[in-house]
This record gives sequence, structure tokens and C-alpha cells, in this order.
Amino acid sequence: MKFSFFKKKAKKNNKPKKEHKPNTKEFSEIVKKERREHAIIITLTVLIVLLLVGLGYSMYTFYKTKTEKTAEIDSLNIFIDALNAEKELLIIDKGNLTANITSLNQNISDLNDQKTALIAERATLTTQNANLNDDIDALQEDYDSLQEDLDACESDLSDCEDACP
Repeated sequence: MKFSFFKKKAKKNNKPKKEHKPNTKEFSEIVKKERREHAIIITLTVLIVLLLVGLGYSMYTFYKTKTEKTAEIDSLNIFIDALNAEKELLIIDKGNLTANITSLNQNISDLNDQKTALIAERATLTTQNANLNDDIDALQEDYDSLQEDLDACESDLSDCEDACP
């Protein structure tokens, strides 16, 4: 059995046969120039394609980085907004605390005034107490003196009652 795909097909040459050109110096220079031009065109094409690929990659990385940085900036802006809101709350709290401190300072001032008044009142009461103690001592002396006089009078009365019928 013979398979047809093992057979070599004969190539049909539909091209007209080239005329054999003389191998002249001019012809070889023209061919060299054409080959050089083709090589330059291919090199330039490859270079342009590589530059376009590099430019595309650069644009890709630029936009990727830009997108990442934009997301990062947006995230930081949200964080900054949150910090600003917290700052405003802290400012309000500071105002409230300042008002409380002012109120407490006023209370302390009032208490100090009350303390000063109480100290003055205590000094007055101490003086009054000393005066009252002096008065009590004087009254006690008067009482003792009057008691002695009463005792003497009672003694004289009893003597008089005994002497009188």
C-alpha cells in the first residue's frame, strides 16, 4: 500500500522563467542596495515596533501607577476628612472642657471666699467665746460673792430669828 502523502508533489512553476541577467558589477550593486534598503526597512520596522511596544508598556505602567496613586490619594483624602471631623469634635470637646474648667475655677473661687468668710466668722466666734468665758468667769465670781453675801445674810437672819421672840 502506498500512501499519497509520502509522495513528493512536483512543484508547478507558473512563474515565467527569469531571464538570465548578466552578472555585472552594476547589477550586484543594485541588488546590494536593495538588500541594504530592505534590511534598513526591516530594522526600522522592528525598531518602531519595539518602540511602540515600549511606549505601550510605559503607558500601561504609567496608567496603572496613576490609578494606584489616585486610589491611594482618594484613600488618604478620606482619611484626612475623617481626621478633620475628629479634629472638629475635639475642638468642640475642648470648648466644653474649657467651659467646665472655667466653671470649676469659679466654684473654687467661691469656695475660697466662703472659706475666708468662715475663717473670719470662726475668729469672731472665738473672740466672742473668749468674751463669753470672761463674762462667765465674772458672773461666777459675782455669783460666788453673792452666794457668800447670801450665806452671810441667812446667817444674820437666822441669828436675828433666834434673837427675836
